[in-house]
Amino acid sequence: MSTLRIGLVLLIFPMAILLGGYFSELSLVNECLREQGSFDYSRQVCDFSQNHPFISYFQRHTSWVNGAMLISVLGLILCAIGLYQKKR
Repeated sequence: MSTLRIGLVLLIFPMAILLGGYFSELSLVNECLREQGSFDYSRQVCDFSQNHPFISYFQRHTSWVNGAMLISVLGLILCAIGLYQKKR
């Protein structure tokens, strides 16, 4: 497999997984708000008895977000190397 293809996989795949997790959670939050509840981000449940503060996705999944960004930067570097390599 070429450096360019590996770079593209490393560039796109981590962000796709991260966005999948984000939008999955977002649908849970929207469903809870439609039912007039308050979403408890720390327990990932809809609560109808009390309000809960908003906690950003980055604050709750810091290692996932940072890891995905680092892998994507590595993918970008490999893409650049793959584009500048001479054809064999």
